[in-house]
Amino acid sequence: MLNIGILYRTNDFLSFINNININEEEFHKSFQIFKSIKSIYIIDVSIKCKWIYTNSEGYMKPSDKGKKILDNKNDVLRLRLQIKDILKYYIPPWLTLIKRGRKELARNMTPNEKQCFINANLLEESDFDTIKWWDEFIISAYEQEEQKNLKVGRYGEFLSLIYEEIRTGQKPKLISLDVNYAGYDILSQISKDDKTPLYIEVKCSKSPWNKAKFYLTRNEWEVFSMNQNSRIQLWSVNQEINFNTINRDQLQINIPFDSGKGKWENVQIPFNLVDSLKNPFNNNPLWIKKSKYLNLIDIYV
Repeated sequence: MLNIGILYRTNDFLSFINNININEEEFHKSFQIFKSIKSIYIIDVSIKCKWIYTNSEGYMKPSDKGKKILDNKNDVLRLRLQIKDILKYYIPPWLTLIKRGRKELARNMTPNEKQCFINANLLEESDFDTIKWWDEFIISAYEQEEQKNLKVGRYGEFLSLIYEEIRTGQKPKLISLDVNYAGYDILSQISKDDKTPLYIEVKCSKSPWNKAKFYLTRNEWEVFSMNQNSRIQLWSVNQEINFNTINRDQLQINIPFDSGKGKWENVQIPFNLVDSLKNPFNNNPLWIKKSKYLNLIDIYV
């Protein structure tokens, strides 16, 4: 049950039973209401999420999972742990919409459910830790082969987020986390001084540059072609990082035309449409700081 009051009071409950010996029956008798929440709800969610166990003397105690929550003094991170555990046993109807992006989920949540995500900073933030939190649910919603492509694509988006922050001095926004039908992945800006929006589609491959290919959908091209301030960023993450960008004019000559009753939906384009540039970060301090998020390469690539 995703209820912000239950989440906070459950943490209080874990602290309470950690410091006192009490069994479930005694708890219910003493606390029909525990800090404004019915004790039955607190016990129920704690059992289902395996946050508590009954020891050999019959007393309720925090389990290892419960202690992990209890020991986390950061309210946001603690809420994230709790929400993740709850969603493993309680699957709300809106979770089936996760492929559409978190904004679509938020529109379908109850006010109380949404408040849980707001308090956990999960609806607006797009830092790497937040992305990885969501990806555990997003990636699992796809078939195994699609999961591989999604992981590699997300890894490329991580590289682009770091690259754009270094290039512009501003944190870009990962649009693909919010909606998957925008036609671009990242919203950045032209330069440090020019804050004109720059729309970036990211393509990433594990193949060497001269063998790598990417697919462009009709929707991606239509969004791309409508705005001169659009770029495709290419990342090859074979044995080393290679990179380059493609602008609208470079791409346009490679886009097919509809003919007769036929209508194109996808086009395959080789990376070597442009020359590769080796790792563009050049030991930038921000790259060194943020590349720690890319060390879990086995998760994404």
